[in-house]
Amino acid sequence: FEQVSKSFSPHKVVVKDLSFTVKQGEFFSILGPSGCGKTTCLRMISGLEKPSNGTIRMAGQIVNDVHPHKRNVHTVFQKYALFPHLNVFDNVAFGLRMKRKPEKEVKRQVERMLQMVRLEDYGLRSIQQLSGGEQQRVALVRALVNEPAILLLDEPLAALDLKLREQMQQELSMLQKRLGTTFIFVTHDQAEALTLSDRVAIMNNGQIEQVGTATEVYEQPSTAFVAKFVGTSNLFTGTLGNGTRHPVFTVNSQGYGQLYTKLDESKGPHQPQLGSSVGLIVRPEKIRIRVTAPSSPASPASQSVGLETTPPTSSGSALNVLRGTLIERTYFGPTTQIKLQIAEQLPPLIALVANQTATKMPALKMGEKYYAVWDASDSILVTTT
Repeated sequence: FEQVSKSFSPHKVVVKDLSFTVKQGEFFSILGPSGCGKTTCLRMISGLEKPSNGTIRMAGQIVNDVHPHKRNVHTVFQKYALFPHLNVFDNVAFGLRMKRKPEKEVKRQVERMLQMVRLEDYGLRSIQQLSGGEQQRVALVRALVNEPAILLLDEPLAALDLKLREQMQQELSMLQKRLGTTFIFVTHDQAEALTLSDRVAIMNNGQIEQVGTATEVYEQPSTAFVAKFVGTSNLFTGTLGNGTRHPVFTVNSQGYGQLYTKLDESKGPHQPQLGSSVGLIVRPEKIRIRVTAPSSPASPASQSVGLETTPPTSSGSALNVLRGTLIERTYFGPTTQIKLQIAEQLPPLIALVANQTATKMPALKMGEKYYAVWDASDSILVTTT
């Protein structure tokens, strides 16, 4: 995509000056909230929509005016659009027969694809006799049997239950790696995009906020929107100031006081400047919950709440310490989510702690005050407007 825009009316711009590149053989996901323009991007790639401005290239060739059937691109939709009057074999064979392939070759390719998704014994079954996951696999191989250069997937797992969706995520990833086909996957499910993709594009209001690996968009979000949309985050807004020692800087946050952070040197000139408005972000799993302040000489047993057994030294790193009232505790099995109310009329601080044993977390009592502690190096800094 090169400066691609799409408008359906003068007052409704769905995609705005979008530029990004998908590599051959890559599993690329476009992640964003409903209405952000991600499905419109997919439709422009397939040729079902034409860009209002900008250029779309495939293998170096401009395809803005190329008809959909002349693009070697196939789409798997959320509603699989299988033919109910055809059995499994004939559904998969449909595209090959439309190309007038010899029946012997059709049989060989269809059987190979059905075997790849473990449906080799389902060829004569009616579509109505299949489960949701089986129908999804048929829709996948019906598209892949035609050997597309690009396979577009428009939230194909959304209709499946959680366990089946997780199973199909694994199968989808294995299938893509085995075939080496370029997959462009659209979803609003963050975990799905992070699990499956080589790279993810985070989209918001028709624009891309960040493109990167799952690790990059989660650990190093470039904007406050990315940090809040991908996973859970605590966001503090304030002004960037000098710290007591390099490379620690301070953020004078509104309502929370002075917080510590380290600048990401890899951002170079894009780094926030002193005196600018910034957002300081910390992920819930980076926060340690303590009964006593870190500098307290109390015994390890009295300090421990399941995360810390000794006061943290962090190799001299500056520590952020906030004290608040426990207002919510939610058990998730392997983890427990803790919410501390630091100040009135401000969002609570969210921490996610591991349940190492069944006896540690119940020591926290609702309405009691506890300390939330994290290292300056675990603070993520983004520019706010």
